[in-house]
Amino acid sequence: MNPAHTARYALFSLLTLVLVACGGGGGVSTPSPTGPALSEEQLQEIDLSAALFTLEDLPQGSRTLIANEDYVTSTVPRLILCGEDVRRELNALTGRFAQFEGSPEIFLLVNHAVSGLPGDFAQRLVDRLREVGSACDRTWTGPGLNDRPTEFEVAGSFELPDLLDQRMALEISHRQEGEEEVRLYLVYVRSGQFLTAFTLLLQQGADKSIVVQLAEVAARKLERVVTTA
Repeated sequence: MNPAHTARYALFSLLTLVLVACGGGGGVSTPSPTGPALSEEQLQEIDLSAALFTLEDLPQGSRTLIANEDYVTSTVPRLILCGEDVRRELNALTGRFAQFEGSPEIFLLVNHAVSGLPGDFAQRLVDRLREVGSACDRTWTGPGLNDRPTEFEVAGSFELPDLLDQRMALEISHRQEGEEEVRLYLVYVRSGQFLTAFTLLLQQGADKSIVVQLAEVAARKLERVVTTA
């Protein structure tokens, strides 16, 4: 297979995107958005796989690289925002993960993760990512597209419409030696204890409206899964 077709770039999971859903492959439990907080054991009974992107959610010409993978066992490297491993810091390394390749003129790669976290960890994760991203005034290195060494730099926040309980987005420069600079968008949307997050790589000059479009799709899919059986 062409290495470009096996490119694996991390979200932050998620929840570096890079994220994740606490959950297995059993029957879906329906959490109550207004009820008491779910325990870690209850979260593990919820299958959030249906909240992941599929080809039907993406522009024509997209291709599935990973359809639905356990985040814990995924070999995709996570984006360590500004050199700080926030997901590990908050013990948020669980969930479901998917990855897609697009037509280069539309998008290069999207990593998507969904997760359910105990207590207030989902809110704390988004708050901490926003804090780290807004204060990051330096470049850092890590694996990027095709797992190649990459220099990253936060270009600034990216505005999203009001979505569910909480949302945040960052625009990040992605530079590899010998390659044209591309832009990486890190997006998180939260509904109660649940998160949907993705990283999206766009070429310079590509239409950024796809960031908002995918954020809205991700929010709708997450809300549908966590509020209906």
